[in-house]
Amino acid sequence: MTELKIEELEVASYLDDIEKYLKTFSLPSISVEIFKVLPKGLESSRIMTLLKREHEYSWILDLSEKVAAGNDGEGNTSYPERLESIVTSASLFKEKGNAKGLPYSFRESESCISLSEDNKDKETPQSIISKLKEVIPTLKDSKDYKNFFAAFDSLLEYYCSSLPSLSSGVSLYQRAKMKVAISSALFVYAKEHDFDRDAVEKEKIFALVTGDATGIQKYIFGVNTYKNSAKIIRARSFQIWIQSLLIAGHIARKIGLTNANIVTFSGGKFLLILPNVANLDQVLDEVRYDLDSLCIDAYSGEIAYVVSSGVKCSVDDLDSSNSDEIQKSMRLDSAEAKQKKLQKGIEKKGSQVLEEQYKQLSKEGNVCIACLSNASTTEDGYCKECDYLIELGRKLNTECYLCLNYEKIGSLKETVRLSKTPIDGFVTYSKSSYVEGMARITMPYYVPTEENDVKTFNDLANEAEGVKKLAMFKADVDYLGLVFSSSLKERWSLSRYAALSSLFHFFFSETLVSLIKDKFSEIYVVFSGGDDVCLIGPWNDIVSFADSFHDKFVAFTDGNKSLTVSAGIVLFSDHEPILGVVDEAEDTLESSKNKDLEKNKITIFSRTVSWPEYKTQLNNAAVLGKMKELSRNGLLYRILQYSDNANDLSDGDLKINDVRKALWLSHYTYSLQRSEINDDNCCGILDGYRKQEEMKNARIAATIALYKNRGGEDEPIK
Repeated sequence: MTELKIEELEVASYLDDIEKYLKTFSLPSISVEIFKVLPKGLESSRIMTLLKREHEYSWILDLSEKVAAGNDGEGNTSYPERLESIVTSASLFKEKGNAKGLPYSFRESESCISLSEDNKDKETPQSIISKLKEVIPTLKDSKDYKNFFAAFDSLLEYYCSSLPSLSSGVSLYQRAKMKVAISSALFVYAKEHDFDRDAVEKEKIFALVTGDATGIQKYIFGVNTYKNSAKIIRARSFQIWIQSLLIAGHIARKIGLTNANIVTFSGGKFLLILPNVANLDQVLDEVRYDLDSLCIDAYSGEIAYVVSSGVKCSVDDLDSSNSDEIQKSMRLDSAEAKQKKLQKGIEKKGSQVLEEQYKQLSKEGNVCIACLSNASTTEDGYCKECDYLIELGRKLNTECYLCLNYEKIGSLKETVRLSKTPIDGFVTYSKSSYVEGMARITMPYYVPTEENDVKTFNDLANEAEGVKKLAMFKADVDYLGLVFSSSLKERWSLSRYAALSSLFHFFFSETLVSLIKDKFSEIYVVFSGGDDVCLIGPWNDIVSFADSFHDKFVAFTDGNKSLTVSAGIVLFSDHEPILGVVDEAEDTLESSKNKDLEKNKITIFSRTVSWPEYKTQLNNAAVLGKMKELSRNGLLYRILQYSDNANDLSDGDLKINDVRKALWLSHYTYSLQRSEINDDNCCGILDGYRKQEEMKNARIAATIALYKNRGGEDEPIK
């Protein structure tokens, strides 16, 4: 028999679980259609012998299924009829969620939201498979295997992500992709090693390699000019994200694998499963040297990408019973790698680390007005790197395709193209929207535009209601480390781990971005993916979005109390240094996580409140804002003072200088009597503020109401 190619094994691994599912539910096979569009050089006969378990390497498919599943689904003889959302059943502490089903649908923005009266089935398994079969012929247009594989993967992701695998909580697509990763790693290892098949499960076959970007926040927001700052910040955020993907894909390809071996990817972090082959350490060292050199030469070491040595593990190690130990080893491996960032590049360059930058600065005489690191090379005062980022920030909105070169570690100019047409030699992706026959990549980078150009922060500030201010919104999932290390407990498997990461990333990068596009189109997405989000927009839009964001998150988790989110909002002027705003937003977010050792809160206007209380204050603000006499007669301004007094006294430690503060209630009662407000809704709200806890939080509603009724460039209320 002609020697099996790894590409044929990868296709067979994708088809194996899918064909079992189709047979179980009496749905038509898709193998014949796939065989008709295989790239030149791949033999359908060898793929079929693998699927029939007649090939000498068929054992790889069976072993990969065991590894992918852990012990989840072991002994199952039939598929569940509906996919359960893994985020709804994750459990922490004493809280335990209940598994909720997801609707049958294609992979679109609401497909991660649990089945409900508001989110019903949009398709059936029959209609999904029928449409899948119709579009398979479009794969024939792929020019090479790397584009075919990426397009095939996206096709299955789009059509099979709502169909269940044997494991509840893991989609048919997720399980199939994991089998591709495991089987290809097993194949590469088996080609290099002679081993006893009966003892193979004890051998350290795999290496779990992590990657991370450091210095992200300071780099993204460290723009030292107002001109083009919106484009540069957007491009830098995209740069961190896309280069992390390119690094992960490059490592996989150096071992002879594909992006299927990227188990998780989000927020500049990734996890790879690779074969523990003899040259693995050498490959990783070469990658580190290339990365360090790139970061030093292009970014003066402001950012660094770190790649771990890899946790060596066996089939048995990846069983759910060993999940705590394997995840602990991964965390330690990642932490150790961060201690060595830029080390390979520094060792190579010796004492003259930034020699080239120094020579360029000496020659040009001026420093870039944006980064203050590299020499200015353009008439506008930018270095070549920042000048390219400005162009990139614009093209992210205008070009149809993202074309990536995984074959080398290099600058964005060398490895990334944004184009209106596919480019030979690159893997071509459609941006966000699924296009039949093409690979798809979800890009969480929506920005408001005008005449195909990115709106400036000044433009966005002028869109604000009342005071012309911007706001930054930052949020992330609480107890994230525990969510991934403990929430699955005895159900842990590589597939489940990947599924949990994938669903969070999809929610933040696609569901939320879709919400912004549809209902908050003036909000600028700095980044959104993995488990966190950072947005900038007109202050009133951000304030309203925060409430919608939490409602959507609750729908995503189906109210699972083990999965909560905290957030912070700060207001600022469009000409303020953005890096300082980010630090303030980060402090505000931390206030939401540290208040009385609780989380699941939002902080705004110096008040940290629960999400239901925040919604109440927004509703109160809407009523108070309509009563413009409250602003004219000064009552809302006085409420701000009373709120601060009530807040200062909340710890119960009354000092002699605080006697006047303790009189806030009598002063407030007197102010109410003088105001003579007749509106019943307004009176009900104001009367409620007689309670100390209510008055503490009244600052939120009063501030919003005042801001909406003030115009121009008035200084914000302190």
